[in-house]
Amino acid sequence: MLYTATMPGGPMTFAEFFTFDGGRIASLNLHYSGPEYIEKGGR
Repeated sequence: MLYTATMPGGPMTFAEFFTFDGGRIASLNLHYSGPEYIEKGGR
């Protein structure tokens, strides 16, 4: 899933990758730029 979130310092794009097992989410990996996240107000 690719989405844009509204951060205090402006919009930022995130990507999430899921794997499923037995109809349930087995793993989730979130990808984003760490320096950009901090720059835009993340902690």
